[in-house]
Amino acid sequence: MEIFAFTHVAANYEAPGDAPSLREFNLEIPAGAAATSLAGSVAALSVVVSAPDAQAMIRRGAVCAEVGNIQRALVNFNFATGGIDNVFGPATEAAVRNFQASQGLLEDGIVGPTTAASLGVASSCSADSGGTGGGDFATVDASTLNVRTGPSMANAVITTLARGTAVEVTGTSGGWSFIIGGRTEGWVSSTYLSTGGSTGGGTGTPGTYTVATSSGSGVNVRSSPNGARAYGLADGATVSVTSSRQTAGGFTWAELTDGNWVATAFLSSGGGSTGGGTSTFTVDTVSNSGVNVRTSPNGTRAYGLAEGSTVSVTSARQTAGGFTWAELTDGNWVATSFLR
Repeated sequence: MEIFAFTHVAANYEAPGDAPSLREFNLEIPAGAAATSLAGSVAALSVVVSAPDAQAMIRRGAVCAEVGNIQRALVNFNFATGGIDNVFGPATEAAVRNFQASQGLLEDGIVGPTTAASLGVASSCSADSGGTGGGDFATVDASTLNVRTGPSMANAVITTLARGTAVEVTGTSGGWSFIIGGRTEGWVSSTYLSTGGSTGGGTGTPGTYTVATSSGSGVNVRSSPNGARAYGLADGATVSVTSSRQTAGGFTWAELTDGNWVATAFLSSGGGSTGGGTSTFTVDTVSNSGVNVRTSPNGTRAYGLAEGSTVSVTSARQTAGGFTWAELTDGNWVATSFLR
């Protein structure tokens, strides 16, 4: 009883005004799950498409012992000075990018097989680790929720998230979850995260949108809101949506003209190619570190653009190195994943 009381008080401190309540859970097999495993049902919560070798990649948001090995390797190669915390945050991502640049590798900040081999580390989190960098999605279930630098109330508060904010949970530790979302990342009390969702309808603006994800890995299109995967779309792909909207699994979903559904969080209405004209975009990266402009799609670096810079692009698009590239009006190229 004392332990429960402490948990109650501690959790309530993380979300003032939202006292936790006991909930009844029913373990039921979702409709249509007969053809999938329980793990597959859980994985269906995720809407981001993984790259073909996603099981052999560690990226920003991963929380596992293997990240600590990456951090130690970066220290040994003099690309980092310390901070071995097993969390793949912005500092680790920046160090990985710098290491990749020194080795002539693709500067994507992701530790895939090639980067891992150069560092002498593994390129995937172990199955029994706290997270793999490609987690489940949830929503904040509190009026305000503290985001902290570590998994305890002793750590500093970075910011707060409002109720309904969609986040990705990439790791857990002792009742805390490491999340990415709401333009931030950090640790929150797991008590105030919900993987549930409503199925209410709504209307939105029909038209043509562009797939734009922070990871550059594209998005899943599903047969129904938060339903079975129908197919995938790469970053930069354009889709035509109707006015139908539904919420499920913590996301708002838009119906495509082919009858399938896609999460609106991964669509952008800004910019896009329109034949032979040009469009203006803004540099927008998760790490706020700007983006490299290259002489050709996935080619050599020409120069860098700071976060928030505006660029004019032509209608030309090419895919290379796992990214969709847009041609700038000066003849160089930039990955569309880092534009909005």
